[in-house]
Amino acid sequence: MKCKMNKIAIVSMAGIFPGAGDTDQFLQNILDKKESILEVPANRWVAPTSRMVNKGISHQVIPDRAVSDRAGLITDFHFDPWGYRVDKDLLASLDPVHHLVLDAGRRALASCHMTRALEKRTGVILAAIALPTDTSSMVSWEILCKKQPRKFFAADSSRASVVSAPAAILARAMGLNGGSFTLDAACASSLFAI
Repeated sequence: MKCKMNKIAIVSMAGIFPGAGDTDQFLQNILDKKESILEVPANRWVAPTSRMVNKGISHQVIPDRAVSDRAGLITDFHFDPWGYRVDKDLLASLDPVHHLVLDAGRRALASCHMTRALEKRTGVILAAIALPTDTSSMVSWEILCKKQPRKFFAADSSRASVVSAPAAILARAMGLNGGSFTLDAACASSLFAI
């Protein structure tokens, strides 16, 4: 039995990583054996880091505690909402994870030859999104921890939406109409794209 497969071309690549704003710096960090893991800043969580980390001698897992006070965090990223095919004010209000996706997606497409005909056939497939995001954490905290939570609106839901929204927002912002998927399996995203 023969399987006929269509030809596939990877025409561009972009990324934003802890300690590296692009794929070139990421590769250079690997070659230089540069560690990009850092201590979690004191203001990162809603409680002091010392209270949020399981530092027990017994190494027993404690519910609702992190296992380490070190993390790979993207710290020097600034989003520019101009130049997308979606309202800049809407984009600026989205969760930072959406900003990362939009920026990397725009840079990946910048080096591609893209016509209107190709835009109709080009889709967006993203790997798993790191949870919780800043906005989803903030919304959860306001609902669960505030004595008198404020009223929530549809915009709050869309700002915090992370399961399928990033790929759809990127496709819309870049004018791509070939479908969009956000997968909950980072290692399977390239296989699914193929």
